[in-house]
Amino acid sequence: EQAISDGVFLLGFCVSLRIWAAVGESSASLISLLSRAVPADADDTGGRESDSLKLTPSLLLGVFPKPSISAHPGPLVHEGENVTFRCNSSTLLDKFILHKTSSTGHFQRCGETLTGGQAPADFVIGSMTLASVGSYRCYGSLSHSPYEWSAPSDPVDIIITGRSRKPSLSAQGGPVVTSGENMTLVCSSESAFDQFHLLKEGENLGRPLAEVRGPRGALQAEFPLGPGTPAHSGVYRCYGSFTHSPYSWSDSSDPLFLSVTGSTTSTCPSNMDPHTTEEARLPQGHSSQLHLLLRLSVAFIYTSIFLAVLVCHWSPIKCCHHRRRAQGGQNSEQRGGSSQPKPLP
Repeated sequence: EQAISDGVFLLGFCVSLRIWAAVGESSASLISLLSRAVPADADDTGGRESDSLKLTPSLLLGVFPKPSISAHPGPLVHEGENVTFRCNSSTLLDKFILHKTSSTGHFQRCGETLTGGQAPADFVIGSMTLASVGSYRCYGSLSHSPYEWSAPSDPVDIIITGRSRKPSLSAQGGPVVTSGENMTLVCSSESAFDQFHLLKEGENLGRPLAEVRGPRGALQAEFPLGPGTPAHSGVYRCYGSFTHSPYSWSDSSDPLFLSVTGSTTSTCPSNMDPHTTEEARLPQGHSSQLHLLLRLSVAFIYTSIFLAVLVCHWSPIKCCHHRRRAQGGQNSEQRGGSSQPKPLP
């Protein structure tokens, strides 16, 4: 009977491990989660918990699609500021569980709430401190199936800023660059930071870069952005931090407004017609208007030439016709005058 119980336990535990691996978490976190899911009963000698916690093989992860999580007012906060986590799901889940992973890897259950399946769940974490920062995830479940959880949400890292002096941020070549030109941003500080972070309008641009010693002795990190495109235009800031305290950053640098304008012009000689080149530089609307004016001008010139030819063609015929009629009239008068009888004397 004990062997059957152990076999069922191992089977359930392996299933949980496989489901957790499918959603991208480590088995160590799963063991920590399982060990905290069902606390052991207190013993009879004073209410102490037993030496070990009971592991439950019935906690299944990934049964439902992962929910979404967001932090308000945002992931970067000052010490003492309140943060509210909102968990939501397209699936009609009526129970949400919030967990936090600290910088030491400790997996902590922060709370759970019932929503009735009608609204998102809000978790208010008041007065942020270094002990409460970390990476937060939420899970969804059904109240009548407490051991069947959804896949974990994407993590939200809560970071305290302002605990060190701000670094400076600059752009090699200046903040205004031409489209296609390679861009590099430099974050530097006199403080002994060993990591620098670059953000664009609140969005983290990737992994932090380690410091290097700059030409003037300051610690700095270069962030290559590649060839400039209009998408690179925006407001950039950088922060400094230490590897032993990854959720504590310096104050923000002054904002850097980066602008990518125009396109690079070729320096090679061109055999193109200058009118064609000038026309190609015009905006699309101006180019169509120019084509319309050219067509109207050509039509007017052809019409004028046609009318002039007609006038020149018909004018000599009319003149000759009037001249002949006039001469014919004079001859008639002369004949008529000569044929009249002379009066008798």
